[in-house]
Amino acid sequence: MEDDLFSFIRLEMSAERGERLEQLETVIAGESVASNEKSQAFEEIDRINQLETGGIILEETLRSRYGYEDVLVRTLEETVVVSIKSEALTKEEANKIMRDLYDELGPVRVEVKHYPVEAS
Repeated sequence: MEDDLFSFIRLEMSAERGERLEQLETVIAGESVASNEKSQAFEEIDRINQLETGGIILEETLRSRYGYEDVLVRTLEETVVVSIKSEALTKEEANKIMRDLYDELGPVRVEVKHYPVEAS
């Protein structure tokens, strides 16, 4: 079940992103929509795309740097949540991850969660 959790969350995030992008594209295509609303929609589309790309890059970086089985990075409100699937996660590793995110994103609130790898 745990192996499916990260995949499920990724699918859910992708679906939510897709829905929001469709809504924004509808705003942009609307003939009666004010230009400032269209501009805000373009900016939000850009921000969504940047967050998605940044999350993927951070996941790959953390996975390769620390050798974790899987990494999931997502933004929930004002917090960047980093979920790690591995045999173990020490406090020192969690602190390194927080520093890595600080180096990449600047001063953001980071929460690191550990999901142990299930025995086969």
